[in-house]
Amino acid sequence: RGCAYHAARALAERSHVVFCPYQYLMDPGIRGAVGIEKYLEDAIAIVDEAHNVEQVARDGGSTERNFFEIASLEAYLETRRQRQGALAGPSALADVVVRVRKGIQAAQLAFCGPPENFRLDDDDPDKTRHPCHASEARRRRFRVPPDERDVVPGFDWGAADKRPPAEKFFETFGIDAALLDRAEAEAVVVAEEARNADGDDFLIGDQLLSLAHCMLLAYRQRSHYAICVRAWHNGESDMARSFRQSLGRELE
Repeated sequence: RGCAYHAARALAERSHVVFCPYQYLMDPGIRGAVGIEKYLEDAIAIVDEAHNVEQVARDGGSTERNFFEIASLEAYLETRRQRQGALAGPSALADVVVRVRKGIQAAQLAFCGPPENFRLDDDDPDKTRHPCHASEARRRRFRVPPDERDVVPGFDWGAADKRPPAEKFFETFGIDAALLDRAEAEAVVVAEEARNADGDDFLIGDQLLSLAHCMLLAYRQRSHYAICVRAWHNGESDMARSFRQSLGRELE
């Protein structure tokens, strides 16, 4: 038995022609993870179906993370700090992740109000006291799927329409260029450590590197980026269950 992935990497080192997906060349996270740089010296890259390059490049410069993923990244960095003990210094990467997590929590509060107000009561005469209530009323009326996402008012920046410029995102979350520079440099180290560890740590490492890289790129190219926080229903909420049940009845 053998691993096809590692076998292909070993063969690539002595091959004259190497085929790979676009992402191996254009996505910084994947490019770093597979170590593609060592194959590119004195190489000629031929891109087939080059009309796909724009979307691949856009995807490589974008990232999307939900609250639970951000919390997992934060927990991973805290565990790493505890393992390092007295050797652990201030972590710019952890600082960025914590600021993003707190920003998402602020968006949740703005969208739904305090936790006791999350649930919409059908008998409540004021069904739009928070954006989440207006959203749920709209979803029920027009049968909008629960996983369709709403942009949280006030947490939408940049690139088009009359939205605040993208730099307002960084101001709102308290993130600047110096912090992002340090965070990306740290993410490179953390990702490399994770790739050499056992288990699935490499997935967390790649997520951290992608987050740090995309945020730094967004800061440097602020006029070209749109950033937002989006909300959608918990899949186990009453509204989501009733929506699935209604679909089941229609299929019957």
